[in-house]
Amino acid sequence: MISKYMNSDDIDNFIVKKFNFEMDTETRVLINKKLQILQEEVPLYSVFYLEITREMKDGYVFYYGQIKINTTSEQFYAEACRLSLHKLLMKLEADINTQIDNWKEIRFQKIQERSFSYPELARGYS
Repeated sequence: MISKYMNSDDIDNFIVKKFNFEMDTETRVLINKKLQILQEEVPLYSVFYLEITREMKDGYVFYYGQIKINTTSEQFYAEACRLSLHKLLMKLEADINTQIDNWKEIRFQKIQERSFSYPELARGYS
């Protein structure tokens, strides 16, 4: 099953979600909320790709997931495998958030460095 989602307000981000199993409405809502929160953290015009598969191995159900976020300047990627779908979602979210936080920190440092090197630009960042 593949579903595609576009922002209802604008076409700032494009999201592709792919699952090989049916899930309940509550889980779908949770996934959509997490993606909406991530959208607010990354630059406009980002492309999101989320894939989650459920597989049976040795009598256990495993959930494997990956999320890719491509922006004009950066790429974020996380993958994980867990016995619980909710734990998988938490792991993917934590890994992506760490990458986004690191990117923001580096980006802010570069802006500060430019403002010290070119004081006339500093006025544009205040």
